Amino acid sequence: MNGRGRMRTTHSRKALAKEHACADPVADTNDAYANLRLAFDAVPEGVALFDHQDRYVLWNRRYEELYTFGTTKIAVGTRFEDTLRAGLACGTYPDARGREERWLQDRLKRHAQPSNVEELQLAGDRWIRIEGRRMSEGGSVGVRIYITDLKRREAS
Repeated sequence: MNGRGRMRTTHSRKALAKEHACADPVADTNDAYANLRLAFDAVPEGVALFDHQDRYVLWNRRYEELYTFGTTKIAVGTRFEDTLRAGLACGTYPDARGREERWLQDRLKRHAQPSNVEELQLAGDRWIRIEGRRMSEGGSVGVRIYITDLKRREAS
């Protein structure tokens, strides 16, 4: 395949480059966001992304299951603190009973650390492991791992 093979390859590269140059950047962004949502939802743990002001940017279904309290649902722009307050109002955090404001401030301090890992008991004797990491631009990512079965095995 002397020169002809190379010519086809060059022609194909030029056609791909032209096609890429004419691509719609908005469509590409929408496709990338849709793929990111699908990837987040495929993760079995709860995952959430927060901006530099601790507002929700993106989360998966598992995270939403853990942080939906009554009629309070997560929405883009909701502050993490507001989600915690909704959980306190519903009695979701047994360790906070009788000291809700102190519990909230302690939880927010841990959430603000560059890296944190903790186990948290939820109502109904459910447990989650919380792992949080701050990102360089000031936002953070949070992972919630359901560990109720592990805690029950440890107790028996």
